[in-house]
Amino acid sequence: MIGNPVTVTNAWKLYYASGKTGRAFAAGSANVAAHLAAAKHVIELGPVFVLDFGPDYDPAKLPKN
Repeated sequence: MIGNPVTVTNAWKLYYASGKTGRAFAAGSANVAAHLAAAKHVIELGPVFVLDFGPDYDPAKLPKN
């Protein structure tokens, strides 16, 4: 599991989650899920992107929430 906890507000904002998988995935075979707790709320989600930076990328260079 890969994740980054964030506090969502009523302002439109980009959020990032980064991590490294323990194995390779074939194109089109990985999934993305967003767990939004159990309280009543409306969340508008824009596009989700999964990027393959290769096995040696430096996560410190990626944006932070």
